[in-house]
Amino acid sequence: MQTELGFTRRAYEIDAEVTALNLGEILYLPTYRRIEKDIKSIFPDIESRIRTRIEEGHMAPRAGAGFKEIAGFGMGDIQQIVDGYTSDIRDYRRLASETASQEYIRDIVTGKIKKYSLSNLRRMPDDDFEEFKNSLDDKLFTSADRESFRKRIDDLRKRQSGQPTAESRFLGMFVEKLLAAHMLVKDREHPLRLFVDLVSSYLKPGKRALLNGHQIVIRSYADDDMDVPLDKLSSGEKQIVSIFAYLLLSGQRDFILMIDEPELSLSVPWQKRFLPDLIRTESCAHIVSVTHSPFVFDNNLRSSVVDVRRLRVAADD
Repeated sequence: MQTELGFTRRAYEIDAEVTALNLGEILYLPTYRRIEKDIKSIFPDIESRIRTRIEEGHMAPRAGAGFKEIAGFGMGDIQQIVDGYTSDIRDYRRLASETASQEYIRDIVTGKIKKYSLSNLRRMPDDDFEEFKNSLDDKLFTSADRESFRKRIDDLRKRQSGQPTAESRFLGMFVEKLLAAHMLVKDREHPLRLFVDLVSSYLKPGKRALLNGHQIVIRSYADDDMDVPLDKLSSGEKQIVSIFAYLLLSGQRDFILMIDEPELSLSVPWQKRFLPDLIRTESCAHIVSVTHSPFVFDNNLRSSVVDVRRLRVAADD
């Protein structure tokens, strides 16, 4: 008991020392980092037994002033991160669209519409316009409406001479402002899109992460295109979803990421690409990984490998 108390005290002291260095938040992935089942399915009366350690149906990971442990029961904490980020994106899109609409009304009232030029519309990249067109609400635009809209805008963009009609100016200006709002949202969505791409590349054949509107779904094409809840993923898939959700969707950057045995539940191909993909998120200031697998550093990080046994010998000297 005394030893355990001493260890706990020292752990808090180290936490305080690391926090004082102001290096950034530490994310720690311990060896046993995610229990497969939600804790309530294991202990139905858990809320009454350990109420102080549970929050909204999942066991809260340990955290301090300068660190957070990515561990828990089930995937409740990860679902909260994903839902929170997608909710923020929806709010941002609504605000961007409202601002664009108000700017449009302002430009009509102030007479700017009379001097509107189609030059900006002509310079619009085709891919951006196509993406904008596809983002239009299916409840309001039929496929025929979208095609008619595309044709109208294409005609305006190809127009080389003559003064556009008032109707064309109104349409062109409004589309231009909505497209600008769409591009702002697209920039804000970049971490979300990267999360979907990275997670998809690790899922087993027949599964894919999708961005459905602003909702992330894991779809199984082997099961009649059914959506798979996060807590029904395999052990390795859960680890991947968890770490990339923290790095890309938590709203924080410059993590110091510490991983004990990253190879757990990961196939050999996944082990080889895991650390490079973590770097790809651009969310980590430093990554420290302890592994028994030769494949984890079988990539462009091989020069960063340090044999801990040699460090111990050097310390003894």
